[in-house]
Amino acid sequence: MLLVNAKKIFALICLLAVPAAALYPRAGYIPEPVIAASPQSLESYVRANLPFSEELHSLSVGIRYFGGDREQNGVFIGENVLIKNIPEPIHGVVEANNVAVLEFARELRARDLPFYFALIPTSAGVLRQFLPNFAETVDQRHFIESVYNRMSGRMTTVDVFTPLGANRERYIFYRTENNLTPYGGYYVFEALARRMRAADSPTLSAYSASYADAPFYGDLYSLAPYQHVMPDRLIFLDYSRRGREYMVTHTGADGIKVYHTLFPAHLRQPPDVSKAFLGGLSARVDIVSTAPFSRKLLIFADKTAPAYLPFMVNHYSEITVIDLSWDSVPFGEIEIEDYDQILMAYSVETYTNHFGTPSRIEWFMG
Repeated sequence: MLLVNAKKIFALICLLAVPAAALYPRAGYIPEPVIAASPQSLESYVRANLPFSEELHSLSVGIRYFGGDREQNGVFIGENVLIKNIPEPIHGVVEANNVAVLEFARELRARDLPFYFALIPTSAGVLRQFLPNFAETVDQRHFIESVYNRMSGRMTTVDVFTPLGANRERYIFYRTENNLTPYGGYYVFEALARRMRAADSPTLSAYSASYADAPFYGDLYSLAPYQHVMPDRLIFLDYSRRGREYMVTHTGADGIKVYHTLFPAHLRQPPDVSKAFLGGLSARVDIVSTAPFSRKLLIFADKTAPAYLPFMVNHYSEITVIDLSWDSVPFGEIEIEDYDQILMAYSVETYTNHFGTPSRIEWFMG
């Protein structure tokens, strides 16, 4: 304990030793005396009142890391990765979602429609080898198993934790962004295709890879800008060499947008990396492909969907994706009977902490 306190004191001295020119207050501002009771309070003061605040934020993160603080702003700082520590499950949210999913499954069973359900772990659940020693975080495998046990016999559940865990040494999660990479999306797709009896899924070698020109730092880096973390890079795994063509139609708050590609060229660069794949996720996304299959798929999903959809679209003639997190957005007419399969796939983070999804599935019932 004495050693840890000594490190923190040294960290404060280092931060206060930043050249005075860099710490000169904003013009016309005369600061009151500040006594930094903790690294966090000093960091807040610096960011709020001094120029070069982003640079100083990054400096303070590094100093606090040196002082032994491996979790900052809800983000674990690993050797070369940032991992969001998702909050403990909110019981009311989880229960509302469980009840809604079970009721939806009951209605689909009455209509004789195949229903599939998947919970997708976050990097905190899969990349545990990169977490700091003694890190306290949700046991996502156990949580998923507990939910699946409750769903047993009511629907077909899909285990995506195991294939992601088996490939944890690969680049399956971004280092600075809280989401799956296309490689992570591929392993999610592979598990889904196996359970949903899609055609044999092609191996990764069947896809041609291309890359965005510029690297990027994602949403986790803005919370904990630890300078020793390598930036991420957008990777596009394209199956179009098989002669596939696509039309992606977005229906959202800003109207309708149509793309004739899975990876719009003008959206392939940072900062909004989520839009590089399919143009992002709107309230409703319809994807039509020239894949030699007649089946249609309806998906209720969250921000993880663009990672696996570029693979799924090659096994269906049409896929409709609904994001229930949107408010007051017309989804248009959805006739569930028009689809051959229905999938509900959410990240553990969404399922445990976000009111409104997927409990809003009642909008499509009755």
